[in-house]
Amino acid sequence: MPALREMSQPGSAVSTVLALWAVAVTTVLISLLVHFFIQRMEKGRRNAKKMRRQQKAAVVANKTPSTSMTITTPEMITSDSSGSSIEVFQDPVSASTTPSASPLKSYAMPPPPAATYSRQPRRQSAVPLAVRTQSNASMRSNGPSVPTSPVSTKSRNSVRRVSSGADGAFADMSHWGFSMEDALLHAEEAKAERAAQSPLEVLAELQRGNARFWTGKASRPELSAFERRALLKTQFPTVAVLGCSDSRVPVEIVFDAGLGDMFVIRVAGNCLDTSTMASLQYAILHLKVKVAVVMGHEGCGAVKAAQGALESHPPELKKLLGGMKACLDEDRLKWAQDMRAHDREAVVTNVKQQVTSLTKDPNVMGAVDREELVIVGGFYEISSGIVDFFHEVSGDATGKPSPGVQTRFDPLTEKVTQ
Repeated sequence: MPALREMSQPGSAVSTVLALWAVAVTTVLISLLVHFFIQRMEKGRRNAKKMRRQQKAAVVANKTPSTSMTITTPEMITSDSSGSSIEVFQDPVSASTTPSASPLKSYAMPPPPAATYSRQPRRQSAVPLAVRTQSNASMRSNGPSVPTSPVSTKSRNSVRRVSSGADGAFADMSHWGFSMEDALLHAEEAKAERAAQSPLEVLAELQRGNARFWTGKASRPELSAFERRALLKTQFPTVAVLGCSDSRVPVEIVFDAGLGDMFVIRVAGNCLDTSTMASLQYAILHLKVKVAVVMGHEGCGAVKAAQGALESHPPELKKLLGGMKACLDEDRLKWAQDMRAHDREAVVTNVKQQVTSLTKDPNVMGAVDREELVIVGGFYEISSGIVDFFHEVSGDATGKPSPGVQTRFDPLTEKVTQ
């Protein structure tokens, strides 16, 4: 007994061997458990990968090969044999006109004709060579024609319709992709169409876009892959906007515009400095925009900050706010006791001053005098979504503001008329 008690003491050799043996056994068990779990995870990943391959194979097997395909609108349109009603399904492309089990909508109208084309090998144009050659030849012989272009800018906001024949297939397949030659031809047609617009027409289109936005009827125009490709080598916006960087004022959304429609410059407080002035000059002199808008907005934080103390701000921000502060007539603004009225008046005063500064550039005023450009100020009311236009500068001899614009400013006499 004394010998056993002595061997079991913590400092004895036997206790040390037992402790090492226990550590070794524990290490082996942990290693086995880790190896087991790793094997299970690898097996699960292999099974998941195998299942995905089987699913893809099943999807491919369910697709029946065909030498022709029916081109439909983004929502597939089918009809019964009598032609009295049609049902709309969420199926962009289908090889047949068989309706699915659950129709979404039903309308009373005759069925549209179908346009077919042959399936082409991958990485080639989806339009048959005969169709592409015939359409290109007709365009070159008859000159650019906006209504027969693949996607006219006038019809961008309208629903695409299915039409029969070769020309119909060419007109309704812009979302399938075209050659670069077709894309450049389409870009030239769109550029010529926009170049033919007058500044007043562009301003009216801008007002209609904002009306669609604040009435909840915005079309949210998104270009197809073909139209985006047409913009690859050129741009031809008709409007330049100097707006605020505020996240609540996305200019293209406010005017329901799409890619390539507007040249937008955004800076805190929508103020003119070297970079923003140079950007507007580039848009006016090189891109030949027809309308230049300086747009402020309700609740502008930069305008509010410019009316306070500037000493605590960093030098760069202090310089920007100081320039805006010089544009504000603080003594005049004191009459507005209502905070919302004071806020609007301060923003409008800042916008008017920026428009006045823009008219001091001889290159800009040269375009105005030639009636190639209209400058106008704007105030975007966040609460309603409405943009009010005012302080117009144009070369129109009538001396009156354009429709939808509140006031007109004459840079020579500094007179404002309504």
